[in-house]
Amino acid sequence: MKKIIIFRCAGGCFLGLLVTLLCLTSWESLSLAAEHTQADVVWAKSDGLRYELFSSSLKNGNWSQPEQVTNDNADNLHPCIDMGPDGRKWLAWTAMEQGSYEIRYAVFKNGQWSDPKKLPSDLKSNISPSLVVDDGNVTWMVWAGNDGVHNDDIYFSRFIHGKWQKPARVNQANNVPDILPRIELMAPHGYQVIWQGFRKNGYVKLVSRWTGHGWGPEHIYRNDASATKAKNRNRQEIKPPKFVPQTRQMFLRTY
Repeated sequence: MKKIIIFRCAGGCFLGLLVTLLCLTSWESLSLAAEHTQADVVWAKSDGLRYELFSSSLKNGNWSQPEQVTNDNADNLHPCIDMGPDGRKWLAWTAMEQGSYEIRYAVFKNGQWSDPKKLPSDLKSNISPSLVVDDGNVTWMVWAGNDGVHNDDIYFSRFIHGKWQKPARVNQANNVPDILPRIELMAPHGYQVIWQGFRKNGYVKLVSRWTGHGWGPEHIYRNDASATKAKNRNRQEIKPPKFVPQTRQMFLRTY
């Protein structure tokens, strides 16, 4: 059965409030069916100068020793992870360095993480990514991007045939912020993006679904557990390992 996010902590905002809101967190938690025993957790930890990313895997009830993924001069935040049918794991995050805000990613295969790479984008800032890998090993990525003129919008790209597609907007054109996206697989073969959009006098949770050719009209999101692959019975909760120093800036994915 496909994966379940049981913990997510992410900061995000439109560009004008980026520094302030990066300290905030948004939580989402789901339970896990008892038969699921494999999971990955990624988190950001400060070394006193910057934030680096670490990962660990749960197999047969035991967490592996933490493995450092990044080692650079950036503050690496907002991690998310997923694994495809081929066993490769994809990790994406926000890298903030010298006033630059970009999405970077790494791939775990043959027992090790690749060197981080930059997600191609002509936008001025790119933050708060979310990704899933579908049954065909296609990686879908969404994030909040800013063109330097307007407020943040939600963008997406797919990694197909060894390269990323040109980023395209998910939300409808507007002059207000759209932030904190999350992409989900839906049963049996659908996709949806959920995010926070400023509409009228405040933020509301919105959703858009993939039509096969693009993203459909946005709607107010109403949780429909029967439509997603996060639905399970006989639930139990999996907690992050004790060696994760704090649950802020942590992401846990189960398979």
